[in-house]
Amino acid sequence: FGGGDGAINAVAVASRAQLCVNPEVRASAGNSTARLNERCLELGKPKARGDRARKGEGKDGGDTKPKTEGGCPYLKKRHAAVADLAEAALAAPMDIEDLAAAGTRHKACAYYAARKALPRADLVFAPYASLLHRETRESLGINLKGSVVVFDEAHNLVEAVHGAYGSVLTGK
Repeated sequence: FGGGDGAINAVAVASRAQLCVNPEVRASAGNSTARLNERCLELGKPKARGDRARKGEGKDGGDTKPKTEGGCPYLKKRHAAVADLAEAALAAPMDIEDLAAAGTRHKACAYYAARKALPRADLVFAPYASLLHRETRESLGINLKGSVVVFDEAHNLVEAVHGAYGSVLTGK
């Protein structure tokens, strides 16, 4: 582990609900994690302007791509700030709260900064679900082969596995 100087890069990854620094998204989502995720994803998608753009037609009948409107002010046109935040997260250990606070200060998306830092991290701090759920782990780009996995408070592991893979059967 570590680079030539012996430094170990660490990053904490968490959900959008924990790392979102956009006050408008947080306010519009209320206490709904699902709504916050939905709103974040909506802001990242291109929106079509007018019927022709939706149909992929320009004024002359030719094809055009839909143009992006709006977007998250902490991500759109802030890619350099997000990259800087990713570097800062790797340079000095930050917990989730520190990363979110740094995102607010730098006006950069802490969620995407953590994801950007992840491939270069020697040490990753993540919720149980991020490691236990294959699709989530793969979406983060986490490959556990050859890795050492340490579970903090492992007495909660059975409940976490049950929550990720359990199901309820009723009499009906």
